[in-house]
Amino acid sequence: MVRDPQNTEIVVTGANGLVGYEVLKTFATEWSEFDIKAFVRREPDFTFPNVSYVSGSLPDEIPSNLFEKDNVILIHFASQLKAESLEEYRNINVTGTSKLLDSAGRKLSMIFYGSSMSVYGQGPFEKVSEKDPINPQTELAQTRREAEILVEMKCKELGIPGFLLRPRFIFGKRDRSTLPSLQKLSEKTFRIGTEKQSYSFINVDDYAKIISHLAQKTKIGECTSLNIAYKEAASLEDILDIFNPERDKSSFKIPIGFVMMLCGLSKKLLAVRTKLELIGQSQVMNTEKLYESASELVAQWESQSKLKNVVNEFMGVNSATEK
Repeated sequence: MVRDPQNTEIVVTGANGLVGYEVLKTFATEWSEFDIKAFVRREPDFTFPNVSYVSGSLPDEIPSNLFEKDNVILIHFASQLKAESLEEYRNINVTGTSKLLDSAGRKLSMIFYGSSMSVYGQGPFEKVSEKDPINPQTELAQTRREAEILVEMKCKELGIPGFLLRPRFIFGKRDRSTLPSLQKLSEKTFRIGTEKQSYSFINVDDYAKIISHLAQKTKIGECTSLNIAYKEAASLEDILDIFNPERDKSSFKIPIGFVMMLCGLSKKLLAVRTKLELIGQSQVMNTEKLYESASELVAQWESQSKLKNVVNEFMGVNSATEK
């Protein structure tokens, strides 16, 4: 697809987050001739020189200068990841998405929405595909699915292409959630389940490259759900071994079903139960559709080397920070 830089702009929401930051970095390099805007609550200390930062927040503080050109590629990663109620999740993830799309109006020419594998349910999953039933079981997953529907409706209304991006685990050196938790788990003297449970994952830099690639090679008028991960999953044992090669593998095994049952007895432990469902059960996606859509980009990717690189990079960054 040939785009006119004079008439096209790229708008990234949630641009200070793990994925949004990497998207900006990738587009600032690969789309340097285009106007690129980052929609943020506050301008970060480090900014990319060819990116314009626009301050605001969802749902009610969307500046009038966020969408200015006639053709806008919207890459939407702003979301509420932790909340006390469904209403709080819905305020940002659903109402915020609705107002953002309305604010852009008919200027939109393409939409990417950062959703999640969670819209399929909690698992366990072995090769779940985009054709499988949607069954969100948490409040966050429910509002992500509601936002997906809004994007689908907007794409249909305008006759424009869009992608509902569904990763499971996103790894990166700036990760402050998943990798730190796995590093701590590698230091424990117990094991969760058999550790043979496997996960689909993607490194955040490759996630950003996928978006950049798809933005150039999209069929007109299609809104497509897309599982985002490497072809090969990684087991919990593989991941923990990279973090701590000397760990004791004869340590006590905790049956995941027993722990989840205990957590289910208290509402206060519901969040713990949700995390244990992800760690204690396989979360594997079918990625054939991705590999067909971006075959030129992903053909040579090897998941195990990617995993080792990102874990080692993460540990190197955190070791330097501690010093």
